[in-house]
Amino acid sequence: MSKHHQCLSKKDAGTELSVRYLLETLKRRRVWVLAGILLLEAAAAGWQMRLPDQYRAELLVVAETMGGPEALDRFRTPDDAQRALGAIGERLLRRSVLADIMREYRLYEPELGGFSEQQLTEMRNRITVQVQGTQTVAIGFKDTSPRRAAQVANHLGQILVTGQGGGARRQAQWTIAGLEAELAAAERNLESQEQKLQALSSRTNSELAVLRARRANLESALRDIDSELEQERRVARAADTGTAMQSAEGRLAALRTQFRELLSRYTIAHPEVVAVQQEMAALEKETAGHERQTGRTLRGLRSRQARLQEELATVNQQLAPYQSERGDTSLQAAINRGTAATEALSPAEAQLVREYDAAVAQRQRLVEELQMARLGERFGVGTGAVLTIAEAAVTPIQPVSPRRLRILAMGLVAGLCCGLGAGLAREHLDTTFRDLEDFRAASDAPVLLAIPTIVPPRRNGVPLGVAPNVVTITNPASVESEQYRILAHAVSRRLAAAPSTTVMVTSAAGAEGKSTTAINLGVALSQSLEGPVLLVDADVRKPHLHAYLHLPLEKGLSELLSNADADLWEYIHRQGNLYVLTGGARQSVPGGSLLRTSLERLLGRLRRRFACIVIDSPPVLPMVDSHVLERLVDGTLFVVRARTTRRELVQRAFESFDTTKLLGVVLNDVSFVAAPYAYAYRYYSERYLVSATSEESVHDKN
Repeated sequence: MSKHHQCLSKKDAGTELSVRYLLETLKRRRVWVLAGILLLEAAAAGWQMRLPDQYRAELLVVAETMGGPEALDRFRTPDDAQRALGAIGERLLRRSVLADIMREYRLYEPELGGFSEQQLTEMRNRITVQVQGTQTVAIGFKDTSPRRAAQVANHLGQILVTGQGGGARRQAQWTIAGLEAELAAAERNLESQEQKLQALSSRTNSELAVLRARRANLESALRDIDSELEQERRVARAADTGTAMQSAEGRLAALRTQFRELLSRYTIAHPEVVAVQQEMAALEKETAGHERQTGRTLRGLRSRQARLQEELATVNQQLAPYQSERGDTSLQAAINRGTAATEALSPAEAQLVREYDAAVAQRQRLVEELQMARLGERFGVGTGAVLTIAEAAVTPIQPVSPRRLRILAMGLVAGLCCGLGAGLAREHLDTTFRDLEDFRAASDAPVLLAIPTIVPPRRNGVPLGVAPNVVTITNPASVESEQYRILAHAVSRRLAAAPSTTVMVTSAAGAEGKSTTAINLGVALSQSLEGPVLLVDADVRKPHLHAYLHLPLEKGLSELLSNADADLWEYIHRQGNLYVLTGGARQSVPGGSLLRTSLERLLGRLRRRFACIVIDSPPVLPMVDSHVLERLVDGTLFVVRARTTRRELVQRAFESFDTTKLLGVVLNDVSFVAAPYAYAYRYYSERYLVSATSEESVHDKN
């Protein structure tokens, strides 16, 4: 079985993602790319067709001064004037103004409680207010009706120029009054937040004072314990060096010496020995009691010291969150530095600080809006500035949206990307062989030749006598015919030692071009060899050679196998220099050992009459016939169709029959257009083939 695996072993040949690879993939998978383009382009076209045309009408409003240019000198920079014009333009976005316009022109259907916030937001998005320079405001409105767009834009301009409900001054005064009321409420809210912060700060300071007092008491108690420990150590040292202790230890040493002397003269029960022993015990007990008393005192003081130190550490941990890096409390630090310093606070304290910061921000925003409103009031009325319509809105002709060409272009780009992505994915999942290099990168099996895609010749209605793909007969000067001649030369060279050679042409499955290869190989061998060449259609279950060569099917191999002693020449047809044995009309043949015996006898008779026999056998995987034939032939050609045969089929086919007789692989139907060596074939077609065709035309005329 190892020899089978040697014939087709996968190699780690990764596909390099290059420009050439992308272009080849784009060409091979053009159907996928075109499908992606057409699909997304159709979706984009359908979507943009459903979008209604939007028209925008625009008018210009200019701020003219009655007191000359110096009337606007209070706006020291162009930004001040632009902010003032922006404040004027914001009058148009008020809810009351929008509601009146929406109701008058029936732009939206009001709900039970009036227009919704969503409708008002959509209306604001349709209005554009653009400040141009220091004295001009452009007002625009977008609508599906060009006439209504112009009407609404002019209406907005009139509202901006004349004001609403009593003139611009009254409108500005209402705006300022509303902002002042909101600012007063914001200041009250800010004052309430400050009071809460002060109360929390006072409570925090009280807790801080209690903790600090407790820490001071603990530190004082620790100092007292340290003093007591030092005093006990001094007492112990003094007791160890005192006269009483020294006399007791001296007396004890003398008694021990006397005890040893008495034991040398008396027994242990002697009265003098017993008396000395009792006195020694009393002195030892007195000395040990003193030492134990001193140790208990020191241990008690040290234990108390440890408890106080632990309590002090706990108090310090409780004090830590109250202190900031600058020495303030954490609450004060959060107030000073903002919400970024609230990590050390409790959730309640952090929430209070955030509410305080929000109140400060709200007050600042209202102050700025009030300043802008007062600035707009002065600019619009108080300075003598008059707003006039410089250019009224006209009915637009061209829509501004949707931009249909842009949508279609985006659909084209998206479709190209999706189609190319799908093509690359399909290419990555494709396990077929693209060309000769691809097969060699994936297989160790010998490759004899790559046959290009056969292009049928044009004969202007003149019958060819055979099928167009038999190019060795119909178009002998073509590139494909030359490749079959090279294949015939390679086969005859490999089997040159045998007096009569038998070559089987097979494939893994059907529709891979083995019959075409067998016919053209037989024709090429008949033209190059001296002896006769026989082409046998062994695919008796589904014969093809008779159709390609336009031969009768009545008598063929199936009938000859049933009548082995019959005359061979009654079943063999001649096609030029090539002899052909068709498959026969019978669709059933003997099987198993009987088929092998019949074929062996028949091939023995044929070998004696022909120099070379080319057998077109059935595919390897579906039927047993090829497995019987492989043991009777001298060599096997394995045909693989490019971009059709999968690697798994080739691997399975090589594993199922004896590959020791494998002459090589013929890669069929290869596209030479994008191959690196395509120049050689183009050169042959342009130089040699054109010349041969011209000579043939001259010969036909003669």
